[in-house]
Amino acid sequence: MATLRQRRSRKGERRKEEIVAIAARLFAAEGVDRTSMQDIASAAGVTKAAIHYHFCEKEALYEAVVLSRAAETYALALAAVDAAHTPLAKLEAFMMAAAKRIEDDRSAWIVSADLFRFLKSSHRSRAVIAARDRMESLLRAIIAEGVADGTFRKVDPATVGRLLFGALNALPRWHDPNGKQSIRAVIADYLDILLEGVRAPR
Repeated sequence: MATLRQRRSRKGERRKEEIVAIAARLFAAEGVDRTSMQDIASAAGVTKAAIHYHFCEKEALYEAVVLSRAAETYALALAAVDAAHTPLAKLEAFMMAAAKRIEDDRSAWIVSADLFRFLKSSHRSRAVIAARDRMESLLRAIIAEGVADGTFRKVDPATVGRLLFGALNALPRWHDPNGKQSIRAVIADYLDILLEGVRAPR
């Protein structure tokens, strides 16, 4: 049977997770710069002091949003890639794992995409950038593997990685979840265009 301290600890962790989720939604809707700790407290139905109990400053809360979601995204992408057996299948698996994360937590993806702009004045950039780099490294390794075995033509993996991440980061900003195409359908189109090109055969 859980002790009083254990029950309080679990309750505190749940509250912390709720604050992170609310912050992600507000950061995505209003922008990190324009969202105050008081805005988050009001949306969470708690005092500003209660927010500060868990997060000493807004940068710490932003970091929690990005790092928690980045860890989940990387784990999902890595598992999907590991289950695939060719560079092309791995690329599709990576992109569809990203699609799932955008579908499941659109706000957090938008917030994560803004990390460089917001972190220019923050001392907390190292861990967040490391998490971003881990995802990019996984994607670049897939492209490099495909170039090495002849699946893809000789392209720069870093350039292709930036192209794909740019497309992914823009997608939740314009995509209508109630529209004609799902995010996965859009990403499938992106992959077709990337792999086949847009120039008509001569």
